[in-house]
Amino acid sequence: MQEKSLYPIGEVARMTGVPIKTIRYYSDIGLLPPARTTDARYRLYASGDIWRLELIRVLRHLGFGLQEIEQILAGQRPLEEILDWQMEALDEQFLQMKRIRAILLQARQSIGQSSESLGLLYDLGKALDNSASARREFLTRKLRTSFSNSLNPHDWQEHFFAHINSLLEKIPETTELSEAQAADWAEVMSMLNDPAFLSAAHQHAAPFWEVMPRDIDINWWNERTQDILARATSVASHQEAMSPQTQELVQEWAELFASAMRCPLDDEFYRWLARFFSTSLSNQERIRHFWTLLTRLANYEMPPSYDPGLLLLTKGLQWRARQE
Repeated sequence: MQEKSLYPIGEVARMTGVPIKTIRYYSDIGLLPPARTTDARYRLYASGDIWRLELIRVLRHLGFGLQEIEQILAGQRPLEEILDWQMEALDEQFLQMKRIRAILLQARQSIGQSSESLGLLYDLGKALDNSASARREFLTRKLRTSFSNSLNPHDWQEHFFAHINSLLEKIPETTELSEAQAADWAEVMSMLNDPAFLSAAHQHAAPFWEVMPRDIDINWWNERTQDILARATSVASHQEAMSPQTQELVQEWAELFASAMRCPLDDEFYRWLARFFSTSLSNQERIRHFWTLLTRLANYEMPPSYDPGLLLLTKGLQWRARQE
């Protein structure tokens, strides 16, 4: 078949909408060599070259790099493989856009709740850093700033932060955040920038640390409290606050606290303990949700909840205090 006329670069640009500078660049790198070059060094292109340029433009619009386009046009790689690569890249870009949207949504919802909206936006962006180690470091730093005044003594602070780090270290270094994880990170950052949540966390812990001796053994304390809470949880579904079994657990619970705090186990102490756990329970839901978010981020199974046992013990304390 007879070849159609050759077209100068300016006419090719008008026909395709591709700038002359871009066509010249494609020619210089060998991606779109001209069909012929005149003695005056004018580049001329055939109709097949115009189709090739149109194909290059479409592939660029779809996000392919020039090297990938060259391989496609030269038949150096199977087209299926090239397309799979590009779809994987687009999937990651799509997830990244959803992560960014989660950040912006949390920041938007927090406007009016805090005067530090730009600070929150910064925190959210840092929390979604591509590096898992950078996310861990940032969150630990943020937690120390937020909770250090509520956690005493020092060794209990270190135990708390070590527990946080043990959760976050379960995230593999190469793991990219999913859309759900990005939303969880954004919510964690939003909570740490929410004065109401920080106040609730302080109220949850501060009254206890204000009276607890500094030399208490943390391992002994955790073992004893978890043992009583586990037993209370196991009977919470079928025991009332005033039942003998509940009151036996309440007395053991109160004796533990009185022993640790070196206080007499009298009527006044029962009333104080009842007030303390009543206040603590009012903040329990948000604190529990915060821990749930962290365990989800770490792809870690949430430990069993002792909330039913704590609720039973609190009701039992309240009933005991009313009797006194």
